[in-house]
Amino acid sequence: MKINNLTKLLIIGILGIVLAAGCSGKNGSTGKTGATGAQGALGNEGPVNPTVTWVMPVQGATGVYMDSVIKVGFSKPISSSTINSSTFMVSTGGVNVTGTVSYNSGSQTAYFSSYAPLVQFGFYTITLTTGVTDTNGN
Repeated sequence: MKINNLTKLLIIGILGIVLAAGCSGKNGSTGKTGATGAQGALGNEGPVNPTVTWVMPVQGATGVYMDSVIKVGFSKPISSSTINSSTFMVSTGGVNVTGTVSYNSGSQTAYFSSYAPLVQFGFYTITLTTGVTDTNGN
């Protein structure tokens, strides 16, 4: 069963907004570290947090099946032990969708596979928590 184009656009748009809003750079700030924007003691900006670099299905995708795997790519290697159902969640109407979460370190990609097909015309939200860390603990 396929999802119609309007539903696909809504799901993908929501996913993109949620992921973009939840993933900021440089320790969650928009400038250099420190209250005044000064560089840290070592002359650098401190650790750089991992960011989401892409999501599948992409915005505007057509022909997306309701049992498609949701994929999230990261800017740097993630500690695989921090990618799980507590840190990578998919929900609809405030209720978490049950499924399997996995991570491929070679491609720096996390995967969510729902146990049941997603509901046609449903609105879904992806949440990645700050529990997701890179291999250095950022």
